[in-house]
Amino acid sequence: MPTLRRPILVAAQAPFSGARQFAADTHGHLADLHREYLHDWTIVKRARFNAAKRYERKQQASTLAFATLGVVGFMLPYFILNFGGLLSEEARKLLDFAGFATGLFSLVLGLVEQARGYESMARRLNTSALEVNSVLRRLRAASHIDDDMLRGLVTDYEAALDRCDINHDDIDSEIANAQQSRHETRATDQTLAQRKLRRLKWQEFFQIWGLYLFILPLPTIWALIVWIAL
Repeated sequence: MPTLRRPILVAAQAPFSGARQFAADTHGHLADLHREYLHDWTIVKRARFNAAKRYERKQQASTLAFATLGVVGFMLPYFILNFGGLLSEEARKLLDFAGFATGLFSLVLGLVEQARGYESMARRLNTSALEVNSVLRRLRAASHIDDDMLRGLVTDYEAALDRCDINHDDIDSEIANAQQSRHETRATDQTLAQRKLRRLKWQEFFQIWGLYLFILPLPTIWALIVWIAL
């Protein structure tokens, strides 16, 4: 999801006869930019905080999922070792294969997930969000904005984005927009805004847990196959 970067437009110098009109136009232009930056930077701040939280939950989900698979991969051989005599030869072979496949599957996917560095990405995005929020507070606290001040704030904002080598995803930005809309809408529109935010949260949940919700039932499926084989 590309971050929001807007250039500052500087009007050409007006002739002396139009100085008042030029000053009014410039003031109005800066006021418009002030409002746009307040909105856009708030969305970026929210999106980066959302992304940081999402990666934290992704790290927790991957740890839980593969720890569970690791326990299953360990317990199946132990079960076969102690109770193999109660099973048919075909059932023991199937359980051996299930234990081997579960352990190998959890090892491979665990290595892949850990290589993505969710914890590190969450930390970097959270730091970036804090830096953007610092610039945003200065913009919000400015009672009078001029061209030089706005240029300085934009420079600081761009630097805050550039210091982070990763970006938030579309889902983070969509949730940020929904959160902002919930605060800005009238009371009569609160239900609609809340419903949209709830839908996006469910979408985020399945993005985080979808892979693991598919993987975790596999040992149970293998157990059913063994039970049918018996």
